[in-house]
Amino acid sequence: MKKYIVAASLFFALNQAQAQFEIGVKGGFNGSKPSVDGFGDTTISNLSVKSGSGSQFGLTFAYPVNKQFAIQAEVLYSFLNARATTSVLIADVDVKVKTQYLHAPVFFKYTLRPEAALQPYFAAGPHFSYINKGIGDV
Repeated sequence: MKKYIVAASLFFALNQAQAQFEIGVKGGFNGSKPSVDGFGDTTISNLSVKSGSGSQFGLTFAYPVNKQFAIQAEVLYSFLNARATTSVLIADVDVKVKTQYLHAPVFFKYTLRPEAALQPYFAAGPHFSYINKGIGDV
């Protein structure tokens, strides 16, 4: 009998805790324009850098403080690609770079019209990133 009471109270407690949090899924498209700065004194005059594309997916967790303010945390896995071409002496060089990042932004979210059907909002906060994998192919 005790097992059923503990299980039922745990179920109701978790149900109440779940009502306070909003959990969602996020996905999207990444576009990037890589920079070639930072090579020091090395100057490559005929370097051509092309924009890359990729995707991202992950989970979002939001805790509404009141109707207009919320704290939103996300855990996203992101793929980015880029390509650079140049000619060195008598050879053409084509470099492809593929990276994978783990992003963890934390937003403080302000909703402008919480009662409206369309709810625009502003979000700002820190963003933490970790490069998980970077592959260069020449």
